[in-house]
Amino acid sequence: MRAYAKEAAPLERRGAGGPEQLPAGEAIMKLDDDGRARAMVEAYRILPQTKTRSRTYGQRIMLGLLLTTLASKELPLDHDDFEAMATACSKAVSPAWGPCDYDHALVKTLGRAGQRLSPATKAALKKLITRRGSNYAVDRRICASLEKLLER
Repeated sequence: MRAYAKEAAPLERRGAGGPEQLPAGEAIMKLDDDGRARAMVEAYRILPQTKTRSRTYGQRIMLGLLLTTLASKELPLDHDDFEAMATACSKAVSPAWGPCDYDHALVKTLGRAGQRLSPATKAALKKLITRRGSNYAVDRRICASLEKLLER
């Protein structure tokens, strides 16, 4: 994951392909389901937490692209994984929208799991709602989805 983030750092846009357009991304996508699940958790853990545009934009968009791609898979994730991902996501800088929106990837992953969420995961989701805000329609949609998850 660190190699992937390092390869993504100098990018100014996501390019025309998926995460496999980077060598480390190609290796991640070739992992088995357990490996991709571990990569997903680690990708959330290394999301940039400060907005230094020149150094983190490429990482944010490419980590987001990886996370939205992995969120479409049925990966073996458990309560500890959900907690780690939600906690890291709540501390991260706001994502790029669209196919790079790692907040949306988290919502999709948690929604698909259908499991009861731990108190720590719920607390992190509340922080994520605050970070996300409601300035734009996409923000309001994500926050509404997070609110539904909190009802579980």
